[in-house]
Amino acid sequence: MATGYFRPIPILPPRQGLPCPYDPPNWYLQVFPPQYPSICANNSTYVNAIGAVGNYHVGIYARLLLMFLVDLLSRPTEVWMKRWIDMTRHCKRFAPTGAFDFFTYAELLYWFVFIVAINPFCWKWAAFVLFGIGRGLPTTVVAGEDRLRELQPNSKPTTTG
Repeated sequence: MATGYFRPIPILPPRQGLPCPYDPPNWYLQVFPPQYPSICANNSTYVNAIGAVGNYHVGIYARLLLMFLVDLLSRPTEVWMKRWIDMTRHCKRFAPTGAFDFFTYAELLYWFVFIVAINPFCWKWAAFVLFGIGRGLPTTVVAGEDRLRELQPNSKPTTTG
């Protein structure tokens, strides 16, 4: 995680693996590369900015990453990540800069709420992701979902733990 005044040089994921329309900062929520949803490049994909390092977004990004790692059903697919990026570009097509080159903190918070609200598998994580409370409920629900899937033939586990 980068927190300094100088932008770090991204070494993960490999630069040659990123198609041009989806290179940084044009990532899901600006920090998740569409091909690698288990990577969170927080504070390292900005273009030029005065950073809000250490504010609410750092914790929310960390909790989103935890949600994506613990509950694979909550993790968006590469296709949906790219659609979100394209939708955001479309909504900001008249902006004087690129869609992800500049955005307000209110816009960032809207993105967080939108992402949790549109995916029913994220609903159980809403309080944890947005406010950092209630970690036990979503993990209990995920464990229950895993037990139900184990009862079904040809089911695949959805958690990593």
